[in-house]
Amino acid sequence: KFIIRVIIIIGDSMKKKGFTLIELLAVIIILGIVITLATPSVMNIMKKSEEKAFKANVQGYIKAIDTDHFDKNDFISSFIIEDGKLINNGYEEDLNIKTTIYDVKGFIFVDDRNKKYGSIYNDKMCAEYYNNKVTYKEKCTYETYENGKEIYFNPEKNELCSISDVNTELDAKSGCLKWHIFNDKEENSYVDMILDHDTTISIPFNSEVSIKMNEVKTQLEEDTDNWYTYLGARLITAKEITEITKYDYQLLNGHYYLGTNSKEIVTYSPGTNPYKWLFNNTGGCLSYGCDVEREGENGYWTSEYIDDIAPLIWHIRGDGSLNSNNASTALKGVRPVIRLNKTQLY
Repeated sequence: KFIIRVIIIIGDSMKKKGFTLIELLAVIIILGIVITLATPSVMNIMKKSEEKAFKANVQGYIKAIDTDHFDKNDFISSFIIEDGKLINNGYEEDLNIKTTIYDVKGFIFVDDRNKKYGSIYNDKMCAEYYNNKVTYKEKCTYETYENGKEIYFNPEKNELCSISDVNTELDAKSGCLKWHIFNDKEENSYVDMILDHDTTISIPFNSEVSIKMNEVKTQLEEDTDNWYTYLGARLITAKEITEITKYDYQLLNGHYYLGTNSKEIVTYSPGTNPYKWLFNNTGGCLSYGCDVEREGENGYWTSEYIDDIAPLIWHIRGDGSLNSNNASTALKGVRPVIRLNKTQLY
């Protein structure tokens, strides 16, 4: 009231004789006080509005997840949220949910008791689910795993297993298998893991000369047919590989060697390449620092292409490089990637 009264007095003075320097300074000071007092209230209103919108979107996601899980009658399900889109991880199906917030990410795992685990978040807020209970926080954090960490997991039984039980067959796709975690972050309630070997060692990407996955997609589905659907078996991307080695994805052109993070090729003693886990079990890899090599296994495909005219597909080779090769004539392997909720590792 005092501020308003002062403004009225100054206003009356202005009508009579215009601004004086003192009056002008007074107006500026008063406006500064008003803005200072009003800003916290305005910011608080905006924050509450954003929180309300975020919670409404989260509830929309969860309702869609419950409906889809029930409709598909799956034992276990998992769902990815990217740029506001809700995707069933096992079926790669966009559920086309309407949302008002698009900078949302997350991963929700629904177990065999219909309990939800995981998180949905953006850069301002996080909804964390544990045993179906949701907790809203400014930030959700989880244990972070280093690149290449070994995990022993049976994708058919959906359970951790022991190194002593690992299936060591050349193209093993059943039983206890060895995996490696990659590109984990503290805000991730999940881990992505790549298999330590190829489930199929030699197949074209697409013999019809196209960047679209063809034979390799069919083979991936066949190799993982007995695995739990929610794992969302897929191929790694070239971008994910550059993130592992901290190579500038925008500069990716032709090829680069993982060990040197450049086009310079270097030989290593067996087992000394820091990224050996990315090209173990490939032909001739011992000279480039892997642990174990297997003749006839010439590397494996990623799901990403470099050129849609040739077409050329990115792949990992036995010399420890990310390289490109023709989709129709080159024969490379299938090395699946799966996603687990972190609670499954405890």
